[in-house]
Amino acid sequence: MAGKKNKVEEHSTVKNTDEVEALSAQRPVRSESRKPLTDIRQRVLQRIPDPKLIELKDSPLQFYTNIRDKFYSKIRAGKELIYKPRPNYNPKEFDTALNEVSNGFYGKVEGAWKYRYPQNMDITKPITDRLSLNVYQDKELIHKLDAYLSENCPNAHYKCAGAGNIGWNQRHDTVTIYFSNNLTPKVQQDIAKLAQPHTRANNSAVMLGDKISDGVYHIAEPTIETIKPLLIKAKQLNLEPEFYEWLGCPDFHSGAGIFIIKNGERVVHTSPGSVESLRQMLNMFEKI
Repeated sequence: MAGKKNKVEEHSTVKNTDEVEALSAQRPVRSESRKPLTDIRQRVLQRIPDPKLIELKDSPLQFYTNIRDKFYSKIRAGKELIYKPRPNYNPKEFDTALNEVSNGFYGKVEGAWKYRYPQNMDITKPITDRLSLNVYQDKELIHKLDAYLSENCPNAHYKCAGAGNIGWNQRHDTVTIYFSNNLTPKVQQDIAKLAQPHTRANNSAVMLGDKISDGVYHIAEPTIETIKPLLIKAKQLNLEPEFYEWLGCPDFHSGAGIFIIKNGERVVHTSPGSVESLRQMLNMFEKI
């Protein structure tokens, strides 16, 4: 994902606090009790001797973004073409289902994703929860989701993996449904039952969140409280200044993917995949 890329994953936006702003922007204070600050990039290359990382060694923002992308791909995707479509899969029919107006839902392409939005969606309501589905490409699933969400979950919408770098055959979470304070236990069970004929795998090691049923997982949208422990840990690791510049950079392609600038203010803007990628990066830095 280094360089100019399509949006990888929908993010939630949460207003920042002064405390988190300070944690994300402030470099650690040097202490005589700490080990001398060494070249973290050189230590990373000793652990991950990747030609692309070697090429980016003198471009720290892209260097750290590339590491983040490696962890992200490992989290979200299997080996190339690990998932094969069902024999009766019809690409043309499926694409029609994704783009048609059905039960008040319409299709919209955004980057590498294909979204389904309700026509009366209130975009001011924040996303609070998501359900991730490991499912096959099936037009019947799209029709079922449209009908159920329009009837039972106002403002819920969903996205399907496209043909980007991590496409339908590579991603574990091929459908993500977003909710605004209306994901109840009943809705979780209903969608699990609805998705059951279409699920591809039952492997908790490849999905983030809490298992609802085979191939269906729930995870809350990240909040300030979600990322605060990671920012504190990053500060305690005493890494090079360029890392902290990358951590607080409000640009997904040159930063950690946890902030944006909105109305002139830096705010938390991230996703579970980006948060987990950062968590794994920090764990690696702690060991080297």
